[in-house]
This record gives sequence, C-alpha cells and structure tokens, in this order.
Amino acid sequence: MSHRAPLACPEIDDSPRIARRKLYSFRIKRAVLQGAEGMRVRAAATQFGIPRQTLSDWIADKENILAYKGSEKTLALTTSRPESIPFSPTLVVFMKDLRRTDQALTTTRMAQFIRENSFDWLTDYTTNKKDTAAAYDSLLHLLRRFAYRHGFVQRTPHGLKENREDLIETQRAFSEVFKTKYGDMPSKVIVNIDETGVYYDTPPTRIMCERGAPSNTTTSQKHSARMTVPFLLFVE
Repeated sequence: MSHRAPLACPEIDDSPRIARRKLYSFRIKRAVLQGAEGMRVRAAATQFGIPRQTLSDWIADKENILAYKGSEKTLALTTSRPESIPFSPTLVVFMKDLRRTDQALTTTRMAQFIRENSFDWLTDYTTNKKDTAAAYDSLLHLLRRFAYRHGFVQRTPHGLKENREDLIETQRAFSEVFKTKYGDMPSKVIVNIDETGVYYDTPPTRIMCERGAPSNTTTSQKHSARMTVPFLLFVE
C-alpha cells in the first residue's frame, strides 16, 4: 500500500514577508534635504522619520533631486531612454531658436524641419506605417513626446484672443450712429456695401514653449492671413 505525501495547507504560509519599500515624492525629498542642511544624517533621519540609508541616498543624489524639473508628485527619477530621433540635438536647437525669436513652435513645424533636413530618416520612419494618415499622426505623437521630454510644454499663444466686450461695444456704437443718420429713410433704399474677410493659414491655438518661459508670438503670427471679398446687402 503506497502512502501519498500530505497536501500542503494553502492557508499556512511560513515564508518571510518582504516589507514594501516606502516611496517619497520629490516635494518631500526636497523639503527633507533643505531641512537637513547642516545636520548629521542620523539626527536628520530621526527628526524627519526617514530611514537613515534612504536619506543617505538622497544626499548622494542631492544635485539631481534639486535640479529635477518634472512634477513634484513624481516618486523617482526614471532612467534616461535612448532617443528614437538620432538628430535630437539639432532638433532641440531648432526648437529653442524658434522660441527665442517668438516664433510659433508646433509639432507640425517640427515635422517640416525634419522633412527639409532629414528626409531619409523620415522616409524610413513612415515606411512600415498603415497609411499616410497613420504615419503623420504617429510622427506628431512622437514629436510631442520628444518636446515634453526636453522641457517643453503646450501653452496658448499670448495675445490671440480678442476682447469680446470691445467688439460688442464697437457694434453697438456703429448701430447708434447709423440709426441717427439714416433712421428716417425707407428700408428699400438702403444698400449696405461691405467687405468680409476670408481667412486662411490660421495661427495655432496651442504652441510649444519651454517650461516657465512666456508664450509670446510675433504680431504677424497672431492673425490669420486674410483676403477681402466685397458684398451687397439690400434691406427689404
């Protein structure tokens, strides 16, 4: 008669538990490093409730922690990933030069720069994409992540929005003047000859600029290119 080995009881686990390591945001790390300035590691660790080895690691990496420009809620520095754009230094210089002269920087503008200066790379990048639209969307997404990774953020260009109250006031004032001068004339003899603007090449509603830098753009880039078309309006 053979004897079977007893089944292990799943409810009982005598293996040692691995303590979960506590993570700290950059806001906490910076506050502790600044508060621990001039203190001994042991005393600072006790005062702030931080493990001594953890605090020692922060002190050793103090320069990077204080220089970090990302979110204060981030828990750790990520290891740098290899750039998928081999000419990234040239592209970054182009981006910074464009903003230095208050030119509108967009992913479309970056794509144009690549097409003009690195056409072979662009051809290789789009070769295996589903179609032209998918390739273009993929490129813009890549360039957007590239910009974020190099300290750029999306902002609304300064000075693009018109003051709505001013436009309404201008319309009201014109209506009063017209009514005063021509209010007694019959409607059938009133002919409004006016011109309307046909706009094209509209300015971007969002641009890229370096984090903390102003989002100013040049006057010529705050308005769409405009053509005028005259029209007649008869009041019946």
